[in-house]
Amino acid sequence: MQLKEKYNILGALAAVINFTETTYNLQFYENSLHICFYKNADYCSIDSVTVSNLELIKSNYNLQKYTLIDVLNGCETKSGMYLLRENILSPLTNRDTIISRQNSVEELVTKKDKLRQVCNVLKKIVDFKIILPLFSIKSELYTNKSIENKISGLIALKQNLEICTTLQQITQEFQSPIIIEIRNAVSSQDIIDILETLNTYMQSEVQFSNAPLKFRTNKCHCIKNNINGYLDITRKMYIELVNDAPDIINSLREYHKLPLLLAYNTTRGYHIKLTVDNANVELPSDFIKVQRKRNFILFTVDELIILNLRISQCVQEIFFLSNSIVTELIEKVAPKLYSLYYITDNIYLLDILCCFAKYSFNNGTVRPQFGETLIIKNAKHAIMNAMPDLQISNNISLNQDKTGMIITGSNMSGKSTYLKMIAIIQIIAQMGCHVPATFASIKIRKSILSRMGNDNDILANCSTVTNEMKELNYVCKNCDQDSLIILDELGRGTSLQEGVACAIAIILYLLKKKSFLIVATHFNEICLLSMVNKHLQNYHFQMKSTVIDGKFQLNFDRKLHYGSMINVENYGIFISNITSFPKSIIKRAEEIAHQLSISTTIGDDKIKNFMKLEQTMISLISNFYDAECDDDEKKYEMHHNAARILKEIQNKYSN
Repeated sequence: MQLKEKYNILGALAAVINFTETTYNLQFYENSLHICFYKNADYCSIDSVTVSNLELIKSNYNLQKYTLIDVLNGCETKSGMYLLRENILSPLTNRDTIISRQNSVEELVTKKDKLRQVCNVLKKIVDFKIILPLFSIKSELYTNKSIENKISGLIALKQNLEICTTLQQITQEFQSPIIIEIRNAVSSQDIIDILETLNTYMQSEVQFSNAPLKFRTNKCHCIKNNINGYLDITRKMYIELVNDAPDIINSLREYHKLPLLLAYNTTRGYHIKLTVDNANVELPSDFIKVQRKRNFILFTVDELIILNLRISQCVQEIFFLSNSIVTELIEKVAPKLYSLYYITDNIYLLDILCCFAKYSFNNGTVRPQFGETLIIKNAKHAIMNAMPDLQISNNISLNQDKTGMIITGSNMSGKSTYLKMIAIIQIIAQMGCHVPATFASIKIRKSILSRMGNDNDILANCSTVTNEMKELNYVCKNCDQDSLIILDELGRGTSLQEGVACAIAIILYLLKKKSFLIVATHFNEICLLSMVNKHLQNYHFQMKSTVIDGKFQLNFDRKLHYGSMINVENYGIFISNITSFPKSIIKRAEEIAHQLSISTTIGDDKIKNFMKLEQTMISLISNFYDAECDDDEKKYEMHHNAARILKEIQNKYSN
């Protein structure tokens, strides 16, 4: 019903289906396609730059196990992991849905034995998303491969539906609405009917297997006996041929006095394996197609080659004779595929709920509350929490009156990590999972935006400052009162004056949007904004430098402290002292820094110098808007607003 009025969407979809059917000569069964409609309003928007900055899916340093998906992933199925990835990139925004997930996760955490049973059952699930497309397409052209694939799909489907029955029994005690819905889905009448249909024609003991020889045998014996007489006779021939293989190996073993073993894979079929200390050992001349490995040798003989050929022909005959029954089964299953798609979504949702539960009781987490504030106590970076030596906790507090934070501190003090920690916790909370903290009250966000780092973009012919302006332009255009914004090293891509001017203008602009804003900077001048804007608060990370036995040492507690950073002069030079940088250069740098500090000392009149930045700020912001705005009237309005904001700053600082 929600798509009834969306003519363009339906028209485009119909065109795609028609193109597929006519181009590839396909025909879909009725009600056999799974089509989903997603509304952007139901999901939090995270742009690709932020995904990369937060290392949600891929590490920026190519380190495995140190991304958010690696830390959270405890899924038992491959499609469950894909759904987890989807949830990380697009967290939920519907409060009721999130809380419902939390209830399910909490119930799973409290029932650990049941959780373990559910996980053990989910491990046996064969991926529905591979199986179901096999039953969607009608085909008049049958090949041995296509028939074999459909037989494999039927075996996997039957096994999955039997697992659904087990899941229904295990989850009988659960009371959370989502798990009740999952239980009802896996025990629906359609599922019972499909399973009864499959059991009418298929052997009860046949199971899906990753062992190629066993699974080939299962596929050959998929259909029950006494349905097709020719099929029964051909299967007896197959069994006799398979039983000949060990006899051939036994006779060769006795004749050559070698410890020969029978081996099988899908490429070579039956062949011989000989374990040896030296792979260069000489073999009898009747051993052919030799493949030497480090500790063993693979080869075959003429008798096995002929046997493999006869077995292959027999298997093809079995598949051909099974085809009519397989097609009949698929035609009976296809009209109810919509029910199978429904339970597919529910099973993989159960998988990620179990994944959240395992993360929640293994990592010192708490169930977050949802309100109008962002208050987190003893918060930890979810990725770094996986590293025992880097488990550092910090607090955060933002509300409707205090919507912005300015964080100062030296390099390596923990500013960037703190910013990422906040955004990652926001994402985890909106997925419905517990967060690594001792208390969390979080406002649901519809977008998470970031600007971090000082990288240029050679491919796009962008310098550091150009790239920064492009990303900041995107942030400014797409933020609103439901956004969480983290900005690191704001304005560092250009000169001091322009950097401070740009940072001040952007911060004031974003504060008017009423977004929650956290900015990390080296510009102590920006901290003065809290004097003229009641929505800003200052915090800092401390650094202490000491000299022990003539060696410089830097000590970081990596704890957030209230207030702006007490000016630590020349901490960049201090940091260079702990490297192998030439001492003569360091000494000269200290002398120059001292001279510059004397020549630029301005005492209590420092604030007045902000007035001198006015023209630079107007010019920079004008260029910033010129790049993206073609409407002259709109451009004039933006320039006028920028000038007005700067005039207000000037008046406040001049007082």
